[in-house]
Amino acid sequence: STQSTWGKAAMSTFDDHWVVLVLVTGFTGLFGLTTLLAFVSDLAALGSVHLHFMHWAFAKIFTTQCRMLSTLAKLFRGRKYNPLRRRIDSAAFSLEQLLLGTVAFTVLAFLCPTVAMYYLFFAVVNFWMTLLQEALALCVASLSHFPFFLVGAFVAQFFQKEPIPDGVC
Repeated sequence: STQSTWGKAAMSTFDDHWVVLVLVTGFTGLFGLTTLLAFVSDLAALGSVHLHFMHWAFAKIFTTQCRMLSTLAKLFRGRKYNPLRRRIDSAAFSLEQLLLGTVAFTVLAFLCPTVAMYYLFFAVVNFWMTLLQEALALCVASLSHFPFFLVGAFVAQFFQKEPIPDGVC
C-alpha cells in the first residue's frame, strides 16, 4: 500500500462520515440554491481551519525568524536597538556573545528557506480557500438579490402570442 498510516486513519475517519455529509448537503438543497451554496461555503471554511491555523503559525514563525536575523546582523556590525529612544545605538559585545550570535545566525540562516517555503505554501493555499469562499458568498449574494421574477415575467410576455391582460401581472 502506498498510503501512510496517517492517511489511512484520516481517510477511515472521513469514510465514516461521508454518507452523513452527502445526505445533509442534499437536504440543504431542498431549501434552495443559496442555502446549498452557503452550506458548501461553511463546509469549506470548517474543512480548512487547520490550513488557516498553519498559515497563521508559519507567518508568526517567519516574522520572528526575520526579526531575529535582523537583530543578529546588527550584532555583527556592533549595533543594537535601543527601545527607550527608539533608535539603533553602538554597542560593544564580548567574544562569547559574538560566538553565540554566530551559531544562532547560522542555524536561522539555514532554516530560513525551509520556513519561507512552508509559509509561501500555506499562504497560497489560504489565498485559494479564501477565494473559493468569497466566490461562493458572491454567488449567494447575487442569487439573493437578482430579480428572477421580473426576468421570468419578461420572458413569458416575450414568448406569448397575446399580451398579458391588465391586473394579472
